[in-house]
Amino acid sequence: MILLLIFFLCRQAFVQSARLDSISGLDQLEALAEKGSWKVAKNKKGIVLNCRKLKVAETSKILELTASFTISSSVDRIIEHLKQPQRIQQWNEAVLHSELIEDRGSIWISHTTFNVPSPFPPQELISRHEVNQTADEVIINTRPVPNHRDPEEGVLREKYNWSGWSLRPSDNGTVHITFTVASLSICGIPRFIKDPIIKRKYINSFVKLKNQLENCQS
Repeated sequence: MILLLIFFLCRQAFVQSARLDSISGLDQLEALAEKGSWKVAKNKKGIVLNCRKLKVAETSKILELTASFTISSSVDRIIEHLKQPQRIQQWNEAVLHSELIEDRGSIWISHTTFNVPSPFPPQELISRHEVNQTADEVIINTRPVPNHRDPEEGVLREKYNWSGWSLRPSDNGTVHITFTVASLSICGIPRFIKDPIIKRKYINSFVKLKNQLENCQS
């Protein structure tokens, strides 16, 4: 009986992983998921951060966050701050180190090491970013590519992290930014500890990003 239970649990975990592995982007994740209601998590200096829970293939609930704000800047300058490692490390409080592995203009691959508190092990993410443009919007879709590089010993690599940026420029020189991210982390930090930290780091990071973009002259 115990062996049957172990077999069932192992097979269920395999099916869940296979389902998550097949998700190629945030839109697909949202289409497949059971979705909770959006709730305001943070509101600071003109930036609103909302959150909800997603559930796919009987997994633990995935935290999805979305933030929106309007800034005086250009689309090119915003993309620079979202792409270049030095810029990212200046505004993103969750990032300990950022590296641009490949750069093909509108498509790039990045390696991110996260600022994870002790005693939890270090955590990293390798992502593929792609820029697409419509008549009135620039979209950056990001998905994980965990097998792009061999993992380091003792470092946890995120496999399930999808995000997207929407940049909508206006004639008055402002850009409306919407960022959405959903992730299922394996870091081992309990959710009641981790989620408030994540929300705080995101809202503080977006305040920094907004300030840097509006004050950036080069």
